[in-house]
Amino acid sequence: APMSDPKTPILSHQVAKNPPRRGREYFIWADAPKGFGLRVPANVENEPVYVFNYRLSGGRSAIKGRLTLGKVGEIRFTEARKLAEKYRGAVLSGKDPREMRDGQKRDARTVDDLINAWATRGALLNRRTGQRRSQASIDAELRELRSHVSPILGKKRVATLVRADIERLRDAIATGKTAQSKATGKPRGLARVRGGDGTATRTVRGFSSVCSWGVDQGWLKSNPVSGVRLLPER
Repeated sequence: APMSDPKTPILSHQVAKNPPRRGREYFIWADAPKGFGLRVPANVENEPVYVFNYRLSGGRSAIKGRLTLGKVGEIRFTEARKLAEKYRGAVLSGKDPREMRDGQKRDARTVDDLINAWATRGALLNRRTGQRRSQASIDAELRELRSHVSPILGKKRVATLVRADIERLRDAIATGKTAQSKATGKPRGLARVRGGDGTATRTVRGFSSVCSWGVDQGWLKSNPVSGVRLLPER
């Protein structure tokens, strides 16, 4: 006779560490918060994943969703439960927790993320004229941004950028802090990344147009470069 389904345990830290495997995907739910559970994959090789299931009231047109909170090996049970509690609170106040999470992801974006996004989308057209830009000038500007902006501000969250950060960047480039030699891959190829006032002004101007594009895209509320005094180019 086919075996009857063994009773599914209640989700706890112990159960999450070693959930029974049934050769098919199934879920183990916690007592609280409502909707907090563990997705146990069919394949034993795959790590179980903490999830949060929710339903925003609204009769037939109710919004249903499931958020992935993290794999058992990557996030602790208590952290996953805290996240689920936060999302449950959002649901109870009528908010879609997915939007809340997207907002958190947006807040986590760094200056390097902004430069990379600009390189693939914003760099293609001249902001003032709308003309297509040559690949050579895009590459030159990107080299400058990655050589000078990334080492100083690359890991900083875009949402927290202020004018003082740009002044720190300007002064670091001007005093040669970002200058270095980089291997180019060509025989005897060393590209000198030079600092100085001219480079500082050029780079900050280039970064200003990246930030303006970021404002258009909703990454920034305003351009942190505006009002920064630029050093005269020799």
